[in-house]
Amino acid sequence: MAKATAAQLATWSAQAGFTGQDQATAIAVALAAGGNPDAPQGAFGLGGGGGGQAQAQAAFAQWKAQQWAAFPTHQTGSWAFYLPVALGSVVAAPAGGGNPFDPQTQAELKSGLSNLAGQAKDAVNVVPERVGQIAGFLTNPRTWMRYVKIVTGLVLVGLAAASLTKSTIIDPIIGGANQAGERVAEAAVLAKATR
Repeated sequence: MAKATAAQLATWSAQAGFTGQDQATAIAVALAAGGNPDAPQGAFGLGGGGGGQAQAQAAFAQWKAQQWAAFPTHQTGSWAFYLPVALGSVVAAPAGGGNPFDPQTQAELKSGLSNLAGQAKDAVNVVPERVGQIAGFLTNPRTWMRYVKIVTGLVLVGLAAASLTKSTIIDPIIGGANQAGERVAEAAVLAKATR
């Protein structure tokens, strides 16, 4: 058997005992694992053996024992990318197929999925616009002049700070040290003369 569809995973997981959000999570975990019962990792990422339904039942038993900690794709977080598809497959499942959501929750999920699809479409449409804006900004000669002015200003501020530091901090310290040295020398000369 090849990779299972979300609808097949929804049926297997419902018949195995998963319900509600846990059923959607199980489907997302399986989709992230590849959803192929014949693969070495199996449909749910816990190892192969048996058909898809048998693996769903084994996954349910493992989940009952350890919750989601036993599932590699849940630990890595990759399952979350498949959650919208998983929720959609649970909502789309026929009433006799184990759909655990009441009609109001189904409507909310459908609305949420529709909003998510709209946001994804909007995000994809924004990318070329943003790339165009960035390209326009980088190819604008005024942009580079601004950078030159900023860098020049920073260099001048640095030079001014260094100049102020020398004239306001270093020079007075050196001058004070010189005066102190001269006084010590004068005191030494006086002391020698009075002996």
